[in-house]
Amino acid sequence: MVPRIGPVQPTGNRPDIQKLLDLSAEATGEMLNVFLTLAKNPEVLRLFTPLAGPVTTGRLSPRQRELLILRTAWLCWCDYEWGQHVRIGAAAGLTDGDIIRVADELDSQAWSPLDYALLQATDELVENHRVTRPTWDTLAQHFDDATLIELVMVVGNYVALAGVLNSAEVEREPGVPGFPSPVR
Repeated sequence: MVPRIGPVQPTGNRPDIQKLLDLSAEATGEMLNVFLTLAKNPEVLRLFTPLAGPVTTGRLSPRQRELLILRTAWLCWCDYEWGQHVRIGAAAGLTDGDIIRVADELDSQAWSPLDYALLQATDELVENHRVTRPTWDTLAQHFDDATLIELVMVVGNYVALAGVLNSAEVEREPGVPGFPSPVR
């Protein structure tokens, strides 16, 4: 696949953009196509970079956050996001079985009650842009208001990013896995 919007080069960009790209690479350990593509619109990259930090390093545990992001990637059919977060999710403690189950129909018996509620909330946000009262009430037994806001923002952020990645047809980096086989 040839991207609809190709990435900028990893080096030699305007100083302000290069600084943001270098900070992103420092945070992720590599220069990723997502940031190199967003750099085609410097204003968006400038706004996205500070938002991504708190949404990806906040109050939720890394494992909980990765469940939300992987389910969002699956529901939005975002292969790039899925591939990146399979690796991040594994590092955050998700097992191969967990990752495969994220891409299945939700089964309350396959997850802890909290994990199921996180995944259910993701489905509700992606499909209806709202967490239902029963799901919210379950989550509110485990999280304070600030964490509930973060949860909704994580899903919303990754829905928006999936739209950009899918529309621009951003390519996965070499060695980054795609969707599990067979896919839907």
